[in-house]
Amino acid sequence: MQADPDDFTIDEYNLEKEVSRQSSLTYKYGEAYAMAKAKRDRAKIHLDIARTEVAAMVRKDYDEYGLDTPLESAINRIVEGHKDVVLWKRRIGKAAEQCDILYAAVNAINAKKDAINGQIRLYSMAYYSDGGKPKEPTKKKNKSVIRRGGK
Repeated sequence: MQADPDDFTIDEYNLEKEVSRQSSLTYKYGEAYAMAKAKRDRAKIHLDIARTEVAAMVRKDYDEYGLDTPLESAINRIVEGHKDVVLWKRRIGKAAEQCDILYAAVNAINAKKDAINGQIRLYSMAYYSDGGKPKEPTKKKNKSVIRRGGK
């Protein structure tokens, strides 16, 4: 799933629309994240299966792989370099990248919710009532007493 950049921007002139879209966006990206994690987890299972199958082949015919004796460290090197194992490692890498992207999207949608709430608070406090410019802080007047007549 590709993230839509419009899903992460706030239309400040249609906050009611943004508020109503928020739950569907949260579900949309949450579901995509869950599916990406499941895909990554399935790839991890396939990697374990591939490792087991390749290790069994190497142990059975270790001399075909150039081994004099089936030492565990030598078998592991052959297993980790086998094309099936490498393929599943790459798939896990791609799936993990997609998980990270969707995790960031979920966080961005949550941040958008907070920003929408902030916009609503600003409007309700009439922050934008005088042309949208923030009011400059007033300077405190010096209230010190000036004594006349010497002391």
